[in-house]
Amino acid sequence: MAKILWLNWSGGGNLPPSLGIARVLTERGHAVAFAGRPEMVPRVEEAGFRAIELTQAYTQVDLYPQGTFLTRMSCYLTSPGGRSGSVGGRIGAA
Repeated sequence: MAKILWLNWSGGGNLPPSLGIARVLTERGHAVAFAGRPEMVPRVEEAGFRAIELTQAYTQVDLYPQGTFLTRMSCYLTSPGGRSGSVGGRIGAA
């Protein structure tokens, strides 16, 4: 079956329905992991999924097209500090 990496951030209710969908996908034999901000990590792990904390996405904001929504949205991936098991470097690195 498929291996799915779900990118998420705490944005007023995004995580609970994402966890529900991930549960259904897991029941159907898929492997699901989540990547996002540090406040998401404990809730994802408590739900039984792998959580990857993104720690350095904002350091690459200059690589986004300037003056677009992508530049503004990149602030949602900002994670101050770091934790064990976090991913730094390029966003695509994992």
